[in-house]
Amino acid sequence: MESVDPRAEDILKYWLGTDYRTHPPHFYDKTLSKLWFNGGSAVDEVVRERFGEVVEEAAAGGLQQWRHGYEALAGVIVRDQFTRNVFRGTSKMCSLDQEALSLARRLVDSGEAQQIIPPHRVWLYMPYMHSEALQDQQECVRLFRELEAECRQLPGGGEPMAARAADSARYAAAHEAVIRRWGRFPHRNALLGRDSTPEEAAGLQDGTIPNF
Repeated sequence: MESVDPRAEDILKYWLGTDYRTHPPHFYDKTLSKLWFNGGSAVDEVVRERFGEVVEEAAAGGLQQWRHGYEALAGVIVRDQFTRNVFRGTSKMCSLDQEALSLARRLVDSGEAQQIIPPHRVWLYMPYMHSEALQDQQECVRLFRELEAECRQLPGGGEPMAARAADSARYAAAHEAVIRRWGRFPHRNALLGRDSTPEEAAGLQDGTIPNF
C-alpha cells in the first residue's frame, strides 16, 4: 500500500481501524459499525476534536492534493462522513456532499477505486447514497450490488463482507425509492430551510417517508 499524508493516515486509522493496512480483501469487523452508525454524540465529539480542523480546511477548499488512492479515500471520508459528525443538526452537514461525490466518482470512473479493497471501498460509494440525483442513486445501487458479487468470489471467506454489501445495496435501494418518488430527501427539508409539501409533511409524520 502506498504511503499517504500523515493527516490522511490518522483519518484512515481512526475510521477503518489502526491495522487497516493489513486488512485482507474479505475483512469484516462488525464492531466498527458502532463507530460508523451508532456512535452518537460521543463519536461526534471525538471527530470534532481530532478532525475539526481538517474538515474546516476541506470546507475552505483545501485538501485538493489528496486526489489518488487512499489519500483520496481519506478526502471522501472527511467531506462525506466527518461533516456529519462535526456539523450534526445544521445545514453544513451536507455542505461538502458534492465535493465528496465528485472525488469518489473520479476514482470510480477511472477504475482507480478497484485498487482499494472492498471493505474500505464502501466509503467511496456512500457519497452516491447521499446525493439527491436519481442517476447517482441508481449508480449507488449498482455499485453495491457489484461489490456484493465481487466479495462472494473472494478466497478466504468473503461471505460476511458480501452480506454487508448486500445490506448496503438494500439501503441504497431504499434511498433510490425516495428520490424516485419525491425528487429529494424530504427529511432534509427542515435542516436545509426548504418548505415541505403537504404530502411530504404527511409522509414524514406517519413514517412512510424514511428519516435516513
